[in-house]
Amino acid sequence: MNRGITGAIVQRQPFGGWKKSSVGLGSKAGGPNYLMLFGTWEDAVDVATAARVPAPEGTVGELLADALDRKAVTESGYAWLKAAAASDAAAWDAEFGTPKDQTGLRSEANIFRYLPTGVVLRVGADAEPHHVLRTVIAGHTAGAGAVISVDREASKQTRRAVKLAAKTFGVDVEKNESEEEFAAALAEGQYDQGVGARVRAVGSLSPVVWEAVASRPEVALLDDPVTGSGRVELRHWVKEQSVSMTLHRFGNPSPQFKALADKLKA
Repeated sequence: MNRGITGAIVQRQPFGGWKKSSVGLGSKAGGPNYLMLFGTWEDAVDVATAARVPAPEGTVGELLADALDRKAVTESGYAWLKAAAASDAAAWDAEFGTPKDQTGLRSEANIFRYLPTGVVLRVGADAEPHHVLRTVIAGHTAGAGAVISVDREASKQTRRAVKLAAKTFGVDVEKNESEEEFAAALAEGQYDQGVGARVRAVGSLSPVVWEAVASRPEVALLDDPVTGSGRVELRHWVKEQSVSMTLHRFGNPSPQFKALADKLKA
């Protein structure tokens, strides 16, 4: 099972750990998301086009309808969220929800897959309500657990969006706290889950937060712009995993390992 950790093999064994060796988003070297780290992504959703996207069904559709009815989002924000939810569903089916073996070798399996991870959603003072809902919907699509920290200066509309999302998806709203209080909590490890914490920031983060965790590389502050692209946003709510295994023993095929590989790819 698996190989040495010195050096990535593109597609065959993308490498990157989950502990202190993982800094930031932690996309694996040699994997499908690595190059996405070397730039920034901006929203290109056209509102006129988004308005023609049908409303999603189920819990997400109910959340968006409630948000519009209670004026937590505008008509244009509602249209944008519909398009974002559709993009999430497509990206999940095409990329994040399906384990892949790009090499297709008979003698070994090299499986790349995504697993949901716990995230701290930090809602800043300048966070837009539709951006808050968008990130929570992405986390729901990924099946990721989340806690929400809300800046004391966040607008009433943004707070309304947070409450709707928390009620709909059962997300924990940890507390209302200033940037200084949030920074201190991160530095003290109050938000740690396992090794460190992953923070998805909606709105801006002040220097005090960055300075507080400068000595903690295991705390990832992800303040990329919120976009309507599921291929971009869902990365924040999952961890990547590579599983490599030999399917033979001295040249003799191993039915047991083949069955295990098939199970992991299912």
